[in-house]
Order: sequence, then C-alpha cells, then structure tokens
Amino acid sequence: MAEEQLETTGLRILEDISTLILKSHDLPDTLDNIVHLVAKRIGTDVCSIYLLEEDGRTLRLAATKGLLKSSVGKITMKTSEGLAGLVIETGGMVTTDKAPLHPRYKYFPETREERFNSFLGIPLMLRELPMGVIVIQTREARTFRQ
Repeated sequence: MAEEQLETTGLRILEDISTLILKSHDLPDTLDNIVHLVAKRIGTDVCSIYLLEEDGRTLRLAATKGLLKSSVGKITMKTSEGLAGLVIETGGMVTTDKAPLHPRYKYFPETREERFNSFLGIPLMLRELPMGVIVIQTREARTFRQ
C-alpha cells in the first residue's frame, strides 16, 4: 500500500511539473517553481537543479529551495566532481545518507550545505542526453529508495 501511495505521489508531482512547464515563459522562474514544488511535496529541506552547460562537462546551480539563493548561477562544478557530477557520470540515481563523508562530496561554503546529510541526485534527461541533475537533501540522515 505504501509503495502504491509513493507511486501516486510521484505521478502527481510529475503532472504538476508538466503543468508548470506548459505555463512557463521564463526558465529561471520555472526552475524556481519546480524546486519549491518538489521540496514541499517530498518534505525535504533542499531541492536544487543543476543544469549542464554547453561544454557538456560543467554543471551550474540554476535553482534552489533550501540553499543560499545568492549561490544560484555562481556555483559550478565539473561532471568529474561532486555528487551531482557523479549522477551525470553514471547516468543514474545517486543516494547517500552521509553525504559529507562520501568521497565525491564537494563542499561549497557559499551554499552552506554542510548541515545536510542525505543526498538524492537524479539525472534530468532530454532525448536520452543528460541536461542536468535534480538534487534533494535533508538535514537528518534519510534513506531514499527507488
């Protein structure tokens, strides 16, 4: 029963994101609305979107709910760095409940994310090509499942 409820919640979130995108005229505003929606629905402290730049090797923080807003657009990392980079490298979900201890963890003082333990990163794909990563973080250690 709980599995079915999670699936329904996931489908509703996807429907709401689709609606946001269809009504959108401004990418930054749309991304901001998406991170707020996802964080609220899933009940997480942070939801961020990193977009892959044209070079195909650099991720840039494009939107966040929970990290410092002033870091949006300024934080970048190579796809060979950080947990978000690992999502792009593997092409799949990356999760840990001890993010600061993970060997690929990359600390950015501008975001103040050192207080978040759990990390879930999911690749954002367009026609089977990576375009970015959506990241969810929580203060308490939390295990995310498929």
